[in-house]
Amino acid sequence: MAFAKFPAELQSLIADLPDGSSHLLLETAGTSTSWLAIRYVAAVLKQASPVIIVTWLRSSNFWRQELRKAANIDSDELSKSNKLAIHDDPSLTSAEGLSKWAKELTTLLSSDQQYQNAVLVLDSPDIVLGTVSISADSLLAIVIGLRAVVRSTIILTASDLFSLEANSQTPLRTQQQQFLMTLGHQANLVLSTRVLDTGHAKDVSGVLMISHGGQAAERQTGSDSEYLYQVENNRATSVWKRGADR
Repeated sequence: MAFAKFPAELQSLIADLPDGSSHLLLETAGTSTSWLAIRYVAAVLKQASPVIIVTWLRSSNFWRQELRKAANIDSDELSKSNKLAIHDDPSLTSAEGLSKWAKELTTLLSSDQQYQNAVLVLDSPDIVLGTVSISADSLLAIVIGLRAVVRSTIILTASDLFSLEANSQTPLRTQQQQFLMTLGHQANLVLSTRVLDTGHAKDVSGVLMISHGGQAAERQTGSDSEYLYQVENNRATSVWKRGADR
């Protein structure tokens, strides 16, 4: 696996996905959380639970390549045994297609025994707020419906997806903020990435902040944590506590 260094306490958070839990991976301009999602997928597969990735932003080919490069996961082989499925159906960008797909997936996950304890990864579902006629409330209802039939949900999104300017506020931006705020309130854990305050550095890709979501109080206590991380061209990733030796 291409993780050169990964703190044990962070790995334990990623591996701990109780029934009904939700983790929100929040990226900002200049950073990505896909490397974190790969870590989640690897941890879940190690627990022998199936993973379903639904992607609006990145292609299914992107996820297959990243899984192979970063975690040595053969997605084609795992798909044959229904341990891993990746969906980037174009119908997910229309309101009718999205609704139909969500109903079909909900039915499949709730009725098929092989998908018991499945973990669902949603890559940038809020993109549809800008591509089809759907409200944040309607999109949240779809996400909540899917969450009800899986063990846990990992949601990737960007805090500044629809910001043309730093202080811009449009109806679309307002809808996305509502979507993100609700996801954060429903999440057990929020993992966010951003660039360094001083900008990009040769040996640091960005800052990773770990904070408890609105549903964390009963299961988790403690203060927020901050790490630095670096993702190499070969996908080798190092994560270390801020202020500690790398």
